[in-house]
Amino acid sequence: MCVFARIFEDQLTANKIKPHLMADLFDIKQAEGDPLKNYLNRFCEVSVRIQQQLNEDMKVDAFVKGLCANPFSESLLRNQAESMVEVRKCASTFIEAEEALRRKRDRRNVHASDIAEPSAKSLYVSWGTKVRTTIRSICRSLR
Repeated sequence: MCVFARIFEDQLTANKIKPHLMADLFDIKQAEGDPLKNYLNRFCEVSVRIQQQLNEDMKVDAFVKGLCANPFSESLLRNQAESMVEVRKCASTFIEAEEALRRKRDRRNVHASDIAEPSAKSLYVSWGTKVRTTIRSICRSLR
């Protein structure tokens, strides 16, 4: 085998896409502030790609281990889910609540940005105009 063929083959095998393993599920983590929906989608995408036979208990344990501390994770710890179907069912109510809170926060931010605060220059101009008008009226009354 020629040198170039061996180098090409080595490079090809090094860059070959490796199949996901069960241990990869334990590497998926929910970042602080990451919506539950995004974490659940990432977790499900990887679990679908795993070619090994997956044990439901292991999937649930990996999912719970990757959650950051929030009311949903506390709920899962209290009410032990036995399958990912139960986890998804429980997660759907929390996801709806998260999205409703996000929409409410977005609406509040839009309304706050609609209310324009007067700038310092406009306050000075309006105050200066009032002062000049008052001084003129006083001067006219003294004539």
